[in-house]
Amino acid sequence: MTDPAFRFRLFFFTRSSRSLGLTLTELIVVIAIMGVVILSMAPNLTAFVSRVRTKGAAQEMYFTLQQVRMNAIRAGGRWAVNFSTTACQVIDCTDNDCTTTNNNRTVKTIDWTRYQGTIVSQNFPGNRIVFNAEGTSNAGSITVRNPKDTFTIVVASSGRIRIQ
Repeated sequence: MTDPAFRFRLFFFTRSSRSLGLTLTELIVVIAIMGVVILSMAPNLTAFVSRVRTKGAAQEMYFTLQQVRMNAIRAGGRWAVNFSTTACQVIDCTDNDCTTTNNNRTVKTIDWTRYQGTIVSQNFPGNRIVFNAEGTSNAGSITVRNPKDTFTIVVASSGRIRIQ
């Protein structure tokens, strides 16, 4: 009959007192296991990074719109956000005429190319949202999306801004 302690020792490496460290075989096995784990996580990691970029762009736009609305109320005048395909600009309409560029001052620019793989579109008339001194604005929405995720920022004519 076989000694049970002997069978137990077969499952574990036994080392002499002179043996310190890892053998090359053990090191290769550990590296191979780590490689398999990392490769299995790669698709999830890229999807996670893409979602974080898209959500970051949507949150930056949401908070920028909130700031523009507060600035319009505080200043007692008009503030606008002008949209283009690659960026948007926050404009202080010092003469309360946001259609001309004579006295308007650009306060902030958001560059959408910083958010790789993210597409930003909007449906405001004239590619511009204008907040008045009362906090009201023209209604519309901004869509921030990547191939898998979509965030929509809705601006009501009352000036209420919400993200979906």
